[in-house]
Amino acid sequence: MRDELKEAIQALSAGQRFEHWYGKTYRQFWDWFDAEDARILAMAAGGAELEAVRGALLDIRADTGRDVPDERADDVIEQARGRHPTRAELDTRIADLRAQMTEILAMEEKDQMDAFAGVADEVLEDARLEDQEHVWSQLQCILRDTGLVPGDDEPCTEA
Repeated sequence: MRDELKEAIQALSAGQRFEHWYGKTYRQFWDWFDAEDARILAMAAGGAELEAVRGALLDIRADTGRDVPDERADDVIEQARGRHPTRAELDTRIADLRAQMTEILAMEEKDQMDAFAGVADEVLEDARLEDQEHVWSQLQCILRDTGLVPGDDEPCTEA
């Protein structure tokens, strides 16, 4: 199989990873996948090369984990449990929590820490071991910046 076909198949495999599709529908995924599948098949010369490409594409299709009945095609793809989010995904969730702090701080004081912890604990629990220190640091910055825990006058350093 030619290198450009191998690269196109590798790109399709990488592009179908779950983190690229959270928040989008199964229909959007399959529209993209089918278009890429057709594009790659069109690149194949025929004969043995075409059969090898078809086989590789069928393997990727079987491994997507996104086969759903037609009535679920417009359902949104959500993060699968058991898979750890990437650092970028964790940072997005931390930023979302930071954006929620105005709402949390508007709550009764006795409820603020519970509301914060309800989200923060989940983010920390989902983090891979190597990301936990980063997540912990960012969560502490949010607490400190919003006055929920004491801190000195130095700005909190976000990693």
